Amino acid sequence: MNDFFDGIHQEVMQKCNSQDPLVQEEAFTEWALEMLSEDTIVAWDPCYHRADSRGRERASGINAWALSADGTRLDLFISSYSAEIQEFLKQDVERYFALATGFYLRAKKGFHVEGLTADNVAFEPMRSVHEARDTITKLRIFFLTNGVVKSRNLDLENLDGLIDHEIWDLQKIADHKPSKKEVVKLDFENEYGGPIPCVYVSDSMGEYRTFLAFFRAEVLVRIYEKYAHRLLEQNVRVFLQATGSVNKGLQKTLSEEPSRFLAYNNGLCCTAAAVTVNDDGTGLAYLRTITDFQIVNGGQTTSSLAFFNRKGNSENLKKVRVQVKITVIEDPEKVDEMVPLVSRYANSQNKVSGADFSANGPFHRELQKISMEVPAPAQGGILRPTIWYYERAKGAYADEKEKNAKKTGTGKTSKHKSDWEVRHPRRQKLTKTDVAKVEHCWAGNPHFTCLGSDKSFKKLAEQFEIREPIVDSAYFKNLVSKAILWNSIEDQFDSLKLVGVRSQVVAFTMAFLSIKSDRRINLDWIWQNQRCQPVLLEFMLTLCKRFHPIINTNEGVPGCPGNGAQLAKTERYWKKFLEFTMNEALPVEWPSEWAPVPYNINYKTEDALASEWERIRYMFVQDPRAMGALATAFQRPWIEKRKNEPVRGWAEKSWIEIERLNGFGAQGRKKLVELFSAAAGQVNV
Repeated sequence: MNDFFDGIHQEVMQKCNSQDPLVQEEAFTEWALEMLSEDTIVAWDPCYHRADSRGRERASGINAWALSADGTRLDLFISSYSAEIQEFLKQDVERYFALATGFYLRAKKGFHVEGLTADNVAFEPMRSVHEARDTITKLRIFFLTNGVVKSRNLDLENLDGLIDHEIWDLQKIADHKPSKKEVVKLDFENEYGGPIPCVYVSDSMGEYRTFLAFFRAEVLVRIYEKYAHRLLEQNVRVFLQATGSVNKGLQKTLSEEPSRFLAYNNGLCCTAAAVTVNDDGTGLAYLRTITDFQIVNGGQTTSSLAFFNRKGNSENLKKVRVQVKITVIEDPEKVDEMVPLVSRYANSQNKVSGADFSANGPFHRELQKISMEVPAPAQGGILRPTIWYYERAKGAYADEKEKNAKKTGTGKTSKHKSDWEVRHPRRQKLTKTDVAKVEHCWAGNPHFTCLGSDKSFKKLAEQFEIREPIVDSAYFKNLVSKAILWNSIEDQFDSLKLVGVRSQVVAFTMAFLSIKSDRRINLDWIWQNQRCQPVLLEFMLTLCKRFHPIINTNEGVPGCPGNGAQLAKTERYWKKFLEFTMNEALPVEWPSEWAPVPYNINYKTEDALASEWERIRYMFVQDPRAMGALATAFQRPWIEKRKNEPVRGWAEKSWIEIERLNGFGAQGRKKLVELFSAAAGQVNV
């Protein structure tokens, strides 16, 4: 257990490199929530808040919070971290849980209105919780610590069953294996009132079977209440937090016409690893059990049914049936390939690109594969090159390290590094949230990085949903160079012994450097040398000194007063900050280190064209010209036989409609977008 404790401390120090206990606690909270976000929680926001009791107001405290997209589930996180193993007695743990309960009760009453200013870190979470007070039907409070809880026999408030309490201490974290989590297994025969009738077919290649059934709404609600978002891990829409609020149309139907729900609703599309059935051989069967049940389309339908039930409307649900299609992938080796595709096409009413950002998506699998195949150049007299390890699933690095650890004669793990750890140093571990933070900053959007690792990652997923990047060795090398750039800024910041707003200063510094160099910082040089150039390093130091007092005060950015750490999450603050600092003098020698051309992400052609088309076409919906005239005006090639077609007619077509045109292929689409793009960039139409 001591080795595991030391491993966590190394992870925390890698995140913050600070001796400040509060900074370490914030880094630990982020580390723990990244782990739990694999299979236990939904999108979360950091918020370090502590407040003493005041009059009748109870003491209050949280380290982070998460409110589900439908406003029905609230998670509050309270943390304790120490550089030494600490033990918690019963009263200690009860005190931490009481702080989080106090936060909820303050928020429910609207304490933020009178008790907080808008720049207080707790203002936004309290406001959000207060606005959702009538829809919240489940509150989970998590106590996160790298210590050991001695007793779990606690006296805790549950507010009439509203609150569930979870303790994640050193032992539970050590036992947690996100990559080996328990799958959802449904036993209809013994737990849900008996087998469910269905029809099924098998495909001719034997890859899958599809079952069609009609579930009673009460059964779906019971399943959802037990497993919550674990049912939705493969649901790209839920992952992107695109479900929105509780669907009012569904609620209206359930209230006024419950028997028509089946007619009005498309139902659920699901996947499973296995089923057991009673089969009469005619295509009619009864579902007895389903293993690894996942909802890939219909998450909002399911959560809306559960919400309706929680509001005391269970009688109406007895009249509701829901269509459920279940695809069982027969070949386990094809699950990672087929499930994202089923999800993508099941969600086709809202485009979901091939950049599926679940851990099993093609982006992650390809990046992991390349990271194993492209070693970093050897440095400092070390002949053997090292690997930048891309951790596709949380905990994979630690698992690999343990498998390859040196053992002593007694079978214990040696304190000496194994050959594997030397080749895969911890500082060269990349996670999917690392990808998000450096890509946002390089693109000039550090405010997305400042949202916190979880929301930052989802922002990148939304962007890559529209335009899918080409993941090859060039992309990987540039990504590593950006990570080295980020790490170098952190090192320069730490060398100054500055306190507070570290992540915000680092993010703003990286984005500033990217913009001021026109993204020409020489990433090839950084990759080859595995470090940053001398003048660049010196300029980083200067910028950290300059930016820290600006972001660390409430009045640092003219025209944008307020808490800099919180405002750094907003685009308006970043733009005002950039205006204020844009005239910062550049080192005279710095441009000599730049590459001749900018480093930009290469996107798959069709996705890039589709994105550009949807951006510009609306500018031309009233253009009176013919396509030939437009092509002549902007000296762009166009198809001769289509030169008399009206510009406005093309502008009214969506990209999907254009893709479906007979006789109009990829080259035609490329010419169309290039012509409209040239016109959009040169005239007001």
